[in-house]
Amino acid sequence: MARLRLSTFNCENLFSRPKVLNGANNEAARGPLNRLARLNALLARRSYSSSDKRNILELLQQLKQYIALNELRGKLIAKEKRNGNLRDAIKVAGRADWTGGVTLKRDPLPSEAQRNTAEVIKAVNADIQCVVEVEDRLTLERFNDSLLKGPHAYPYNVLIDGNDPRGIDVGLLSRFPLATINTHVFDKAHQASNSRIFSRDCLEVTLALPSRMRLSVLVNHFKSQGYGPPLACNARRKAQANRVAAILRRYDLKKDLVVVAGDFNDHPQSAPLGALLRTPNLIDVLAKQFADPRERWTYRDKSQLDYLLVSKPLADAMSVAGIERRGLFKAEQLTADLPSGPICAFPSVTSDTNDASDHAAVWAEFRI
Repeated sequence: MARLRLSTFNCENLFSRPKVLNGANNEAARGPLNRLARLNALLARRSYSSSDKRNILELLQQLKQYIALNELRGKLIAKEKRNGNLRDAIKVAGRADWTGGVTLKRDPLPSEAQRNTAEVIKAVNADIQCVVEVEDRLTLERFNDSLLKGPHAYPYNVLIDGNDPRGIDVGLLSRFPLATINTHVFDKAHQASNSRIFSRDCLEVTLALPSRMRLSVLVNHFKSQGYGPPLACNARRKAQANRVAAILRRYDLKKDLVVVAGDFNDHPQSAPLGALLRTPNLIDVLAKQFADPRERWTYRDKSQLDYLLVSKPLADAMSVAGIERRGLFKAEQLTADLPSGPICAFPSVTSDTNDASDHAAVWAEFRI
C-alpha cells in the first residue's frame, strides 16, 4: 500500500503585480501612472503631430522600466539614421497605421508573503495540492519553480482562467500526471440563462496514480459572504454547491476515488452547502478526524470555510488528517483555546502583511 497525501489551501496572495503598482505607497505610483495615461491618450490620436511623436518617444523612454510596447501589426517605432547614428523614430502617421499598445511589466515572484505561502505548502508536503486564489497558471508555475524546489517541487500544474474579472482562480499542483482536465466555467442553471454558475470554476482534474488507479479532484472557490446582499450571496453559493453535487452524480462514490476541495465560504451547518455536504458517501476529512468541532476551523475568524471531501474508498483508507495553521499571523493567540493546545506561527510570519494567508491549509493522508 502506498501513502497518498492530499491538501487544499486558499493561498490568498499568489498574484504577480505590475511594477508600476508595486511601490512602497500610492504616491510612488502617481507619477508613472499619470505619464502612462498621457501616453495612452497620445497613442490613441488619429494623426500624430511632430510634437506628439517627440512626446511619445520621451514617455516610452521614461516608462521603460514599467511597460513594454506590443506591436501586433505595423510598427510604431522604426530606426532612422541621423548624424551617422541609428535612433528611434516614429514614421507612422497615426493610430490607424499600426495595431498594438503598451503592456505592464510585472514584478517577479516572490514576495515575503509568498515565501510564507511556500512554507505552508512545504510543511504539508502533499502529493496533490489544491490551490485557491491564484492569478494564472504561469504565476503558479513560477511560484513552484522559485519557491518549491527539490523534493517539494511539483512536476505538474493546472489552472484554467475562470469567471472572476480580477483573475482569482483555482488550480492544482501534482506529483502525478494529469489524465483529463475539465472546466465548468461555462455551466449555467439553464440554457437560456445569462448568468454562469461558478464565480471562478469547478476545476475537474483526473490524475493517473500508480497501479493504474485514477483519482478525480474537483477544486472550488464558492461565492463569498460579502460583496453583495446576503440573500444574493447565499443563493449564488447554494447554486454552486448544488451544481457540484450534480457533477458528482457521474461518479460512483462507493467505488471511485473522488475529492471535492477548496474554499466553500460557509460553515458546515449552512443551508447553501446542504446538498453538497449531505451527498451520500462523501465525507469531510476534518469531521472524520476531529470529534470536537472546535478543532476544525480553517479561517482566522475560527470558522470552517475550507473543505476536503472524499469518497467512501478514500475515507475508509484515511490514516490521519489535519490543519496547518502556522502560516497565520498570531497563530499562537488564535489557537490558544484549542483542546489540542496552541501552536506557534512560522518565525518568518511577523505581521498580517506577510502571513501566508488568512486561511489554513487542510490535509489528509491515505493508504491506498
